[in-house]
Amino acid sequence: MFYKRTLRERYRLWRLRVRALNAPCVCNHSLNASKSVRHLGVPDSRIVPWEFRRMAAVTEPKEFGSEDRLRIFYAGVVSIEKGVGDCVDACALLSGRGVLIHLTVAGSGDVETLRQRAASAGVESQVRFLGPVASEGVRAMMRDHDVVVVPSRYEFAEGLPNTIYEALASRTPLVASDHPAFADRLSVDRGSLQFRAADPDSLAEQFVRLAADRELYRSVSEASASVLASLYVGTEWTELVREFLDDPEDLSGWVKTRSLVAVESRTSKSVPPQ
Repeated sequence: MFYKRTLRERYRLWRLRVRALNAPCVCNHSLNASKSVRHLGVPDSRIVPWEFRRMAAVTEPKEFGSEDRLRIFYAGVVSIEKGVGDCVDACALLSGRGVLIHLTVAGSGDVETLRQRAASAGVESQVRFLGPVASEGVRAMMRDHDVVVVPSRYEFAEGLPNTIYEALASRTPLVASDHPAFADRLSVDRGSLQFRAADPDSLAEQFVRLAADRELYRSVSEASASVLASLYVGTEWTELVREFLDDPEDLSGWVKTRSLVAVESRTSKSVPPQ
């Protein structure tokens, strides 16, 4: 629920607020998106974060291969707002410095615009657009590439993208933007690297770091499993559905035990990743 404050958006939020204030609870995916529900005037005691089913991480961490190029993988909506253009520009920047980057893009959207952007930058042979790919194929491709990138710009309304979970589960080092939806959920240089959103130079710098420092590459890969585990702070969604169907009016008080108050109390007692 990271939204743009247009007139239409404000009207939509007003309608949501009316409904939310009369509901026993309001649920949203993960921690930051749940915190955004505060904008509706809902107290933390009635906001319930939920999570998808836990994803198991690949057992073995990764080493950077001996190949002479860095293979980058992106999965999601293909658009400027999602940062795909910044990935193309980063490839062009590094190509101009003699660093070879191969970018694979899975997903649908404004593919032709981005394909033309790659051609104009002279890197069309280094950027491959696959179109939509099934989730099982996405996970296999993440493992097969050297880096997974989540380059969302601030203007794209994010929650906590499933590609972040999948990247961490693949143990392939993740390079993510500093989008406010997930920047504070990821630890810099532990499980992932971070760059300034909408800044191809900053993105290119992180790619170079991983290509040049094999110890950094391995340490980021090694930490990814524990970082993945730390992202699961809310109620697994099937449990949430069961609780609601059993007691939709919250007569038993189940909302309080699964609320944002309870979640933040638990997470504040745990030691943050270093």
